Amino acid sequence: MGHWARDDAPALLVYLGVLGALLHPAGWLAVGTGALWALAGGAVGAGPAGTATGTRVRAALAGIGELFEKTLQVLINTLSFARVGAFALAHAGLASAVVALAEAAGHGVGFALVLVLGNLLILAIEGLIVSIQTTRLVLFEFFTRFFSPEGRAFRPLAPPPVTVEEI
Repeated sequence: MGHWARDDAPALLVYLGVLGALLHPAGWLAVGTGALWALAGGAVGAGPAGTATGTRVRAALAGIGELFEKTLQVLINTLSFARVGAFALAHAGLASAVVALAEAAGHGVGFALVLVLGNLLILAIEGLIVSIQTTRLVLFEFFTRFFSPEGRAFRPLAPPPVTVEEI
């Protein structure tokens, strides 16, 4: 059995089963099938046929743990991309409101003024949203993958001695 079929396919099956279960209860059948696939893949991947039963059970349970982690990560990524879609909808709603306000202001200078100021306000709001989201991604999703609280404790340097010279 290939690496993809043993590791990623059960997670994909469970993910699609969870999404399908939102529409029909039969989706839970795919979730159960993916879980059994991960159990079997973990037990088979534990080693040759003479491997101890305890080792196979631990490997099968580790397979379930990896399945849960991978499926949860894919679900979280799906929600993250849905958030991006929500930003696009918010932009469309704000732009529609600005155009409606500009049309209500009449034609000519009022229309142009409301349109320009409204779009500048939208740019400022969306710039703030983008900066907040970028900071969140860097601090909470990027750094947490690499940060480990190991090392030595911070010990600041001692301040230099102060000497008073007499005149």
